[in-house]
Amino acid sequence: MNSMSARAIPPAPTVDGYGSMMVFAAAAAVLVVLAFIFVLVLLSRDRDMMTKRTGGAVTLTLASIILISGLWCCALSPTASRYEHDSIVRGEKPTIGASQIQTYYVKLKEGERLTGDISYEKAAFTFRIYGPDGALIRSVINVTTSGLTVEALESGSYRVEIENPNPESIKPFVYIEKGAEVPYRPLAPAGQWLSLISMPIFALGLWLSLENRALEKS
Repeated sequence: MNSMSARAIPPAPTVDGYGSMMVFAAAAAVLVVLAFIFVLVLLSRDRDMMTKRTGGAVTLTLASIILISGLWCCALSPTASRYEHDSIVRGEKPTIGASQIQTYYVKLKEGERLTGDISYEKAAFTFRIYGPDGALIRSVINVTTSGLTVEALESGSYRVEIENPNPESIKPFVYIEKGAEVPYRPLAPAGQWLSLISMPIFALGLWLSLENRALEKS
C-alpha cells in the first residue's frame, strides 16, 4: 500500500527556453542594427545639424530603450519552470550479497522529486522506496532494470532499498538523484546581452553630446 508522503509520477518534462531566447536575441540584434542605420542616415543627411542639436539625444534615447528592454527581460519577463537535479548516487556498482539489502537515504523537501535508475543484466533484484514515516511508497519486484520517479508530498528522509533475492552476489548499476522545480526567466540571458550592448551606445551618445557642447562654445 502506497504512503501519502509521496506519489509516483512520470519523468519531468524538459522545459527549454533556448528557442524563445534565440528568437528574442535575433530580434534585439535586428533592432540594434536598425537603430545604428537610422542614426547613420540622419548623420549623412545633415551632419552639422544632427551633430549640434540632436545626435547625442537620439543616441542616448536608443541606448535607454535597449537598456530598459534588457532590464525588463531580466526582471519582469514571463517565467517558466524547470527541474534542477542533484546527484545522490552517481552511477556506482555496489556489491550486494546473497539475500542482502543495499540501503540509501535521501532527504527531500515537499515538492522535490526522487529519481532512481537501477539495472543489472545478469540477475533480477527488488527495488523499494519508503517514506519518512516508514511506509512503503513504491515496490518493483524481480526486475533487471528499473527507473522510478516519485514526488515528495512531505519533507523528510526517504529510504531506497535494493534487495538481492539471488543465492549469489550481484553488482547492479545504481544512479539516484533528486530534483526541485525552479522558476526562471528564459529571456534573462538575452536581457543581459541587451544591457551590455547598450553600454557602448550610451558612450557614443555621451561623446556626441560633449562634441555638441564643444561646438556650441566655439
